[in-house]
Amino acid sequence: MLNWDKISFKNPKYTRFKDSKGNKLIDLEVYIGESWLPFTLNPEDSSARFNTALLYNKVVAGTVATPSQSELDAGLAIDIRDLRDRKLKNEVDPIVTNPLRWEDLSTSKQNEWKAYRTALLAVPQQSGFPNTITWPTKPE
Repeated sequence: MLNWDKISFKNPKYTRFKDSKGNKLIDLEVYIGESWLPFTLNPEDSSARFNTALLYNKVVAGTVATPSQSELDAGLAIDIRDLRDRKLKNEVDPIVTNPLRWEDLSTSKQNEWKAYRTALLAVPQQSGFPNTITWPTKPE
């Protein structure tokens, strides 16, 4: 295990995520070996090559930048787009890209799936995105 006193860090910023005890995780860069590496500091992480709880306390005792609302919104927007993309891949694509399944659907059902796909693609254009979202209802 590395000596936490000798670990250099820079650019610490709180993330919007928390550990099981409610501590905010911190994104930062740590100097290990001969290079700076991006690292998300979680005081409960026991798999790191150094004592993360001690480093966490050291970082918190110093200055940790809190992300701006626009940075939080940008991160949330990425997460929501990822979720939307998973819904498209796992729910819509198996239906609409499979000619046999698609042909078995009635015209009404096909239109429901088309509308659902279009609504998923339009999620980022909703007013209030990314903080307020109305997810479309998946066809039965």
